[in-house]
Amino acid sequence: MFALLIIVQLAGGAPAQSQVPLIKDAGFEITSIADSGSYLVYRYRLVNSAQSRSGIAGINLDLSAPAGTGLNLLPSTGRMTNAAANAVGRVTDHVPVGIVSPDRWTSAVMPNAIITWYPFLGYASGKDGLAGPITGDSAPPGGAKAGFGLRSPYPPGLRRFAAEPTLGACCAHPKPGSGEYPAQGEFRARGSTVAPTVRPESMSVAIVQSDLEQLCGPLRWIPDSATCQRYSSALDDAAAAVSRGDTSTAKRALTTFLDALNNHGAARPVSDNAYWLLKVNVEYLIAHTS
Repeated sequence: MFALLIIVQLAGGAPAQSQVPLIKDAGFEITSIADSGSYLVYRYRLVNSAQSRSGIAGINLDLSAPAGTGLNLLPSTGRMTNAAANAVGRVTDHVPVGIVSPDRWTSAVMPNAIITWYPFLGYASGKDGLAGPITGDSAPPGGAKAGFGLRSPYPPGLRRFAAEPTLGACCAHPKPGSGEYPAQGEFRARGSTVAPTVRPESMSVAIVQSDLEQLCGPLRWIPDSATCQRYSSALDDAAAAVSRGDTSTAKRALTTFLDALNNHGAARPVSDNAYWLLKVNVEYLIAHTS
């Protein structure tokens, strides 16, 4: 018989101890954002680079919001734990959200407004007394895992996420000179994604312009400079029209932007994350500019 000790690292962690990353170029990619009528439904797939030396067995996503937003939870699908409900000490506000988890994964809302997904994780001790790591599921190197999602009335913005390796890759043996096992959080790979961010009534052309600067600049989700310039010009026209109260011209400029975005061609100069971020927010502006 095996004695099973479940150890799950939900949040927190120390700086990475491995000089060669276990996870390289992880992606938490939007596959669609749909309007249900009551809220937006965000769908994701977790992508692991073929250059990684570990599967991905944990995702942490920052959904923090300004103080006063609250801790509103929408319906969730799959196993979910509200760790913030029983927290002792400070709790950070998060956007209104419901969580969708893949089969064999669990989600949790942490007191620091981090949303985390993780499969079954633990250690089993055998006849020799040595503990062996168990990871129930993961996105393998060169592979992907679908089934992640969020529900929220908040339109999208840019967010930070972190991916964690399997226990077998990072944490199979105690640290030298210690009986303590490493934590997954010590080996995180970090990246950017798209997730609920903006209070609906706060959405503006200026926010879309700021996002576009990031997409065309540091993130390189739109690497083609000509495409960036075309999008930027349309947003500049919309912003100028809004500033002088010309809503008809503003809507035309935003529609021009949306038409260019939707006809980006087979070469796909716009990544999926960039496409959905810009599409949803510009459509919102068109519908609510009056």
